[in-house]
Amino acid sequence: MKIIALSFVISIVILVIAFAVAHAHLSNVNALLILHFDQYRGPNYTGSVQDVFLIVLSGMGISLINYLLARGLYLRERFLAMILSISSMVVASLILIAVSVIISNN
Repeated sequence: MKIIALSFVISIVILVIAFAVAHAHLSNVNALLILHFDQYRGPNYTGSVQDVFLIVLSGMGISLINYLLARGLYLRERFLAMILSISSMVVASLILIAVSVIISNN
């Protein structure tokens, strides 16, 4: 159970880093941000700064749900609990990458 708890702590730390990076770079931006950039058509999804913070918040919600599921399934299915914990770290890392790309495009 320690490995699973540690992986969820790591995923929450990654999401806090993503939130801090987003807050540091986007806190005083009032214009619309480019959320998705298509190579052929250019920017096709725009949103506000709150949308970027909602991405991080949804990642925290996913990590919390995965933690609760992994904790409930640990005694029955340890492999599934490990998969849930590893997937939380992967999702948190991808959210950090997405926030970094949004910052670099704007």
